[in-house]
Amino acid sequence: MILKTSILKDIIYVIGAFSLVWLLFIYIDIFPDKSSMELSIENEEALGDLLMESLAKGDQNYKAIETSLVDSSLNILKKRLLENIGNTDYEYTILLVNNPQVNAITLPGGNILIFKGLIQASDSPEEVAAVLCHEIGHVERRHVVSKLAKEFGMTILFSILTGGDASIIIDVLSSSLSLEFDRQMEAEADDFGLRLMEKSSISPKYFASFFEKIRSKNYEMIDGMDIFSTHPNINSRIKKANEYKCKKKFIDKPISINWDNLKASLNE
Repeated sequence: MILKTSILKDIIYVIGAFSLVWLLFIYIDIFPDKSSMELSIENEEALGDLLMESLAKGDQNYKAIETSLVDSSLNILKKRLLENIGNTDYEYTILLVNNPQVNAITLPGGNILIFKGLIQASDSPEEVAAVLCHEIGHVERRHVVSKLAKEFGMTILFSILTGGDASIIIDVLSSSLSLEFDRQMEAEADDFGLRLMEKSSISPKYFASFFEKIRSKNYEMIDGMDIFSTHPNINSRIKKANEYKCKKKFIDKPISINWDNLKASLNE
């Protein structure tokens, strides 16, 4: 009887150990993807430069809007956020492009494109800053280059940097403009963005208010917007932003941009 009990215990231990290992494989990234790490920051920036150059020659919807008012407004936004980002490997380029969609996208090397439609749909610079903080999160976590490495492979990406077929650049650019991040990546970008908003003296509630406004005004707009295109669920993201607890000394400081003038200039 004692022998049978001992054998039964051994079987239970084996089953338990097997179950634990199985859970680890499912829920913990024991063998994390190293593809993005194989592409140095310098090479990522070089890839970003090539894609931006190709973009400038292509679709007019991605043509940069460069006026003194636009440039000064973007500089104010950029200065507020990047001063509080801490140590970063990137030299950020933030451009406003002549695209009516409500969107903002991130290309390799710290290149962020704000669509004209995003400015027009927002009520304040703080709301656009909230979206920018999210996109900066994708940059700092190297989500873009990681997704591209998985889709095309490192050989293809390196071939672009060494003068590969121009058609490949177009394929990679097209993919970059329509990337969909997974649940974990979106959550990481959200978390990074909320922390950056707090550090930049911008209330995280602007992130929630922008989501709420877009959702209530026109659900179709959500489908075209990168930060609404994947999980986590929009209601969960609104809840997370509204419940984010800033430090007691936090002060929400307005961003000094004449938003009405900027929006009016984009309608001319």
